[in-house]
Amino acid sequence: MNKGEAIKNIESAVTLNEKFEAAYDVLKHSPPISQDKMLLLYAYYKQSVFGDYKHKEFSNSLNNYIQTFKNNAWSQVIGTSKEDAMKKYIKLTTIIVEEEY
Repeated sequence: MNKGEAIKNIESAVTLNEKFEAAYDVLKHSPPISQDKMLLLYAYYKQSVFGDYKHKEFSNSLNNYIQTFKNNAWSQVIGTSKEDAMKKYIKLTTIIVEEEY
């Protein structure tokens, strides 16, 4: 998917949910994205779908360190409404497409 197609897919969607799904689909086919942007996308996605982060304990392993980074990112958007998180996810996806495609 090229830059024009990616933007068109997001902008042609009508409802917020459709735009969110289109943004998610665009990212599935995107070139590699920086880790900081991936963590922010993860946080907005989780907030959009599940709401506020609930603290979880993990054992001491590499996978759990990765999960800790992800959970930390998600916990930083606590209090953001699901709709605002969707809008921020869509906006960040659009920025990524503009900058990295």
